[in-house]
Amino acid sequence: MTRGRRRFTAPYELAHALRHCGYDSIVVSSSRHAHSPVERFDDAFAGEFLMPEEGIRRTLESLSFGPKVDAVEPVIHLQRQFNLSYVTGLARLNQTGFVSHTALSKLRNARPMALARQLVHQIVNSEGSLDGDQFHGIRFPLKFGRTIREMHDRGDMGAGTITHQLRLNDHETDALLQLGEPANGGGGGA
Repeated sequence: MTRGRRRFTAPYELAHALRHCGYDSIVVSSSRHAHSPVERFDDAFAGEFLMPEEGIRRTLESLSFGPKVDAVEPVIHLQRQFNLSYVTGLARLNQTGFVSHTALSKLRNARPMALARQLVHQIVNSEGSLDGDQFHGIRFPLKFGRTIREMHDRGDMGAGTITHQLRLNDHETDALLQLGEPANGGGGGA
């Protein structure tokens, strides 16, 4: 079982234990009951435990996204804030109604690792490897990164100044200046 699956399974099984502790000595789950109301409740319980709906709402507001998520960028920030996998974060956003079924299909086909790297997040070994250089511990808040890009696009700040002032290398500066471009699924609320 992956690390992410273990994190989900613990509160999921806790929901089972709380519900069945008073009257059932043995509980057997099978895939045929996967969509039952009881199983959906346990999924929601685990989801709320790991990624609370109010926390999602507040984070989206602080990032100037929402109320619906239709881009990869906010999913990456949410899943990293709550320390979950991209897939688990996406499932929770779907469960809570923050992502539409149309957007869900698009987001499932995204390349979250490439965008996480572009958003200047550190990639951990459990997320897989990426080609090329990796960023090592450099992180910027989403609003900061977008502000820098907007200043650059308006001509208020050149790439050299950004590289020097933020102590980045050319590759990191290029990635920072590509934040939110349509090719990477960026965008979102303003």
